[in-house]
Amino acid sequence: MFKKIIYNQILKDFKNELKSLPADTRITEVMLMKKFGVSRNTSMKVLNILKNQGLVKRLKGSGTYPALPADHTKPVLNIILSDSFYQQAYFGHNLTVPLYMKGLTDPEILTRSHVCTHTLPAHMNKEKMYDFFTGLGSKNGCIFFMHNDPGIEICRKNHIPYMARLPLGTAGINGVQINAYGSVCTALEHLLQKHPASKILFLFGARESAWQKPIHQAVSDTLKKIGVPAHNDLLINFSPYDEKQKLALRETLSTRTDIDAVFTVGFAITFTVYTMLLGIGREHLHRIKILAYNDPSNIGPDMDFISCIREPLPKVGKILAEQVLDMIDSGYQADICITLENEFIARGNLLS
Repeated sequence: MFKKIIYNQILKDFKNELKSLPADTRITEVMLMKKFGVSRNTSMKVLNILKNQGLVKRLKGSGTYPALPADHTKPVLNIILSDSFYQQAYFGHNLTVPLYMKGLTDPEILTRSHVCTHTLPAHMNKEKMYDFFTGLGSKNGCIFFMHNDPGIEICRKNHIPYMARLPLGTAGINGVQINAYGSVCTALEHLLQKHPASKILFLFGARESAWQKPIHQAVSDTLKKIGVPAHNDLLINFSPYDEKQKLALRETLSTRTDIDAVFTVGFAITFTVYTMLLGIGREHLHRIKILAYNDPSNIGPDMDFISCIREPLPKVGKILAEQVLDMIDSGYQADICITLENEFIARGNLLS
């Protein structure tokens, strides 16, 4: 408690001074140590809090300086990623991040706020995590890409405005979820009406994943409803990053001539299947229809595919940002949950 009082007093005094400092004033830990008679550790934490609140900026190789005056007038939307999630996006393993960011950096959002991305260590200790989130300030909010991020609980307990993207059926967390179940049923019915004799290979992510459960259930229910037998050897849990699984899939697509359609779940899986079919030979690419649970045009415009689902990911990003900004303006709210329906589209010359 004593430390918290010290931080608050330093922040209160120094924030007023910051407004009058020239933009080229270099702010150092030593400066704060001398000015307030505190330890280096305390001054370092104060600088981190000021940075998280958007009041100072760090220039690589140069130091810490006052933020531009305009930075004081807008709240900051803090996009929270774990370092592993960031690495996946950086190396192209997670292709959904750019689509969410498209909505989060919509011009309308940028006129109301600053957007700042933070990559936190996956195993950040509780004390540092608490200091980070409680140091964001009242005019800042957080957006989480994972529904089980431990930072969510800190935000909830401290009434820090936040939103998260949620799997269908998640309760008690502020966020946006997409009705995957209904849209998968619609897509499969559409495909099977167009191609009733198709023998479909289904590729899913991890079956126990909260994101995948409604998709598994939708496929099972739709096949029963239409009366199409579900062959266990054609219902595959597939990771596009597992080399053994990729070799096995390549063998299946090369040798199983009875398979004439592939149902893919996720951008990375769709792209893997497409490039795999190209590598095997274009005759396989034209023989096998691709039904994608996403919009592959976001991966490559030249893809020959059937897309019956477009997840409105930019729309999700924008809604997440709008809800956080509204809370910053009017006060923290609990139990905000928005469910979106997927847009149904049917594309590709294979449908004609």
